[in-house]
Amino acid sequence: MLSLPVCYTGGVKTHRWLWMFAAAGLTSSWGCTRGTAPDGSEAPVPEVPPPTTEADGPLIALDAEGFRAAVRQRDARWVVVNVWATWCGPCREEFPHIQAVVRSFRDRGVALMFVTTDFESEKEAAVQFLRQQEAEFPSYMKTGPDAGFIEAVHPDWTGALPATVIYGPDRQPVRFWQGKVSEADLRAALKELVKEEGR
Repeated sequence: MLSLPVCYTGGVKTHRWLWMFAAAGLTSSWGCTRGTAPDGSEAPVPEVPPPTTEADGPLIALDAEGFRAAVRQRDARWVVVNVWATWCGPCREEFPHIQAVVRSFRDRGVALMFVTTDFESEKEAAVQFLRQQEAEFPSYMKTGPDAGFIEAVHPDWTGALPATVIYGPDRQPVRFWQGKVSEADLRAALKELVKEEGR
């Protein structure tokens, strides 16, 4: 699955993208990374039960091309995409707010797609989280090469989580947030876009 640097949340993995970006001097602007624990030790990765057949339903696997196709095919004027993971604290915090905001714009032509970058071993945890959040929207699980998927989401995305993009009627990105987006900022952006189109 996607090897993305995000906040330390108790489980640690070593990701090649983190080291590539660190070597390029790009991590300083992220503010948080998925690396070692605050005391410098390497915390154990929590055990996650293997996915079951029942758990396969809520998540649809897609690679970079599948992602582009899914965005194009959504029956809505505006498509909000949120890329998240269960081990990303800010992702879990913003999840319900993003749902609530988009729900309030649904009758104005706005749709939502959630894409998790969890590893296959974390799939059951992702499904459980979606159920806890009573997710109403299509949810996807990233597969395939990292670089192509990152480019497909947004050309300016470094791969840090969370990431949120609004795609317009022509399915080009019109708003982009790398890191946690506030409920107020997302609502204001959608209100402005919907209002501008109605002029």
